[in-house]
Amino acid sequence: MPILDFIHAIQYVYSAAMALSSDDVAGWTLYVKHVTMCWTGQVEQVIEELKSACWERGVDLSENIAADDPLKPVTDAMRYLGNNLKRMDYPRYRRLGLPVTSAPMESLIKQMNARVKGTEMFWDDPEGAESILHIRAAALNEDGRLDDYLATRPGYTFLRRSTLTKLSA
Repeated sequence: MPILDFIHAIQYVYSAAMALSSDDVAGWTLYVKHVTMCWTGQVEQVIEELKSACWERGVDLSENIAADDPLKPVTDAMRYLGNNLKRMDYPRYRRLGLPVTSAPMESLIKQMNARVKGTEMFWDDPEGAESILHIRAAALNEDGRLDDYLATRPGYTFLRRSTLTKLSA
């Protein structure tokens, strides 16, 4: 089931709200209203409100709007939301426990890229990158497998011993 990243939707909603408003405060108020409506599954109503705002301002929606028209972000938002309407059932996605944004995955990818592709990193050998991915997966599992690996990994010349010793009485 494809899901539209909520962050992508709100970018269009924000631009449209600011284009329709006379100042930042009014724009923010409209943005919060529309983004809340999208979050609660009322995307079609947002599209209708944007259409009404265009008609009130004399925009003929059957014609292409110029790229430099101040209301272009509004028509872009209507098109984007309309094209993605079937992928924006956020209340249902949340009930099912599905992610509604790719931000956590994108963050992980950036972290991995920094570790694998960062300066002073030499992962020319594909096995090196594969190894770091296995270690990262073990760390994320939090089930002790990273500790086991670190204690017994190949090439490990000694085992780490506890620094605590029993005191004799």
